[in-house]
Amino acid sequence: MRSLVIGVSGWFWGQETVGSGQYLHQLLIHLSSLYPKDRYILFVPAGVPAPQPRLPADNVEYAELRTPFGAQGDLAKLWFEQVAVPAACRTWKADLLHVPYWATPAWVPVPVVTTIHDVIPLILPEYASSPAARAYTRLVRWTARRSRLVLADSQTSARDVVRLLGVPACRVRVVYLGVSPGTAPVHDPAVTARVREHYRLPERYMLYLGGFDRRKNVPMLIQAYAGALRRCPGLPALVVGGRLPEKETPLFPDPRRAAVEAGVREHVHFIGWVREEDKPALYSMAACFLFPSLYEGFGLPVLEAMACGAPVIAAKGSSLEEIVGPAGILLEPTEPDAWAEAMCRLCGEPALARELGERARERAGGFSWGHTAQETRRAFADADKEWLSG
Repeated sequence: MRSLVIGVSGWFWGQETVGSGQYLHQLLIHLSSLYPKDRYILFVPAGVPAPQPRLPADNVEYAELRTPFGAQGDLAKLWFEQVAVPAACRTWKADLLHVPYWATPAWVPVPVVTTIHDVIPLILPEYASSPAARAYTRLVRWTARRSRLVLADSQTSARDVVRLLGVPACRVRVVYLGVSPGTAPVHDPAVTARVREHYRLPERYMLYLGGFDRRKNVPMLIQAYAGALRRCPGLPALVVGGRLPEKETPLFPDPRRAAVEAGVREHVHFIGWVREEDKPALYSMAACFLFPSLYEGFGLPVLEAMACGAPVIAAKGSSLEEIVGPAGILLEPTEPDAWAEAMCRLCGEPALARELGERARERAGGFSWGHTAQETRRAFADADKEWLSG
């Protein structure tokens, strides 16, 4: 492979609280380390705090791009993606552009590889309900076809890209995500005690960690937990982690109301936002990890929990089946009785919980950011070769 100058669209750089930001950060760390002869130009919006964290790699440079609309907001984002980044590719003499989320430019002077994590606005139209959101979705739906290659996080996402975006299957590749370094079982009593005290965790708990939009299906989980408590009164508490909605909307139902209506508010602990460095201990202490999402392009929290040895109960019907496989319990996301039964069984059968925890760790070991970077770099090389050959 020849060395490349690779432009990277970095709108989400430094936003590690969202999936696109985590992906960009981990991918660039591993690409720059594994391929030191390449040069990476990370395009970031100007006018925001200095992009953090800056990588210590000598082959990563930062280019701040300005827009007529400032550094934030829908118009600024659109100009950044469609005008500033393509122009910067020419200025910086890039050989290729990587867009690490669904925002392919309509025109760009170099070949483009786009990572599309999911196509949620097309599968769940309520996620693009405003006129502006619908217009943006129509635009990126069309521009995605201009990519030399599209990378999808899972077979599920790849099929959706082909079916809903019209990208030929031969130009779509599956590149699974990885587990961040340090995501492993935590046994240090000092660490677990600190995390337990900080989040005021109960002695025994089952864990949900993620978002609260309708797709995440948390009200169903709470309903299932209420049913499990009726069957098994000694069941561990339910810990719910993640930034709660500031106000309730149809798209973001408040899980606290669901807990009150189910009569289990005193058994459900809402711990709010969880720091990245605390997640391994939180997963490690959980009796099990619960993830009932209706749709996921990948499902990184599930993989993280598995890497920490937590037994997993997850939803069927999307990429979670690919990630969990035979290493956990997979259930229909609309059947609370089945979830209640699984909670009781897993918490009441320590041998089963241990077995699933061990299988989960073993399976998670097959997902690494190093492999993600290698497969992504191979895609860059193929797109570059195709471009040069005309």
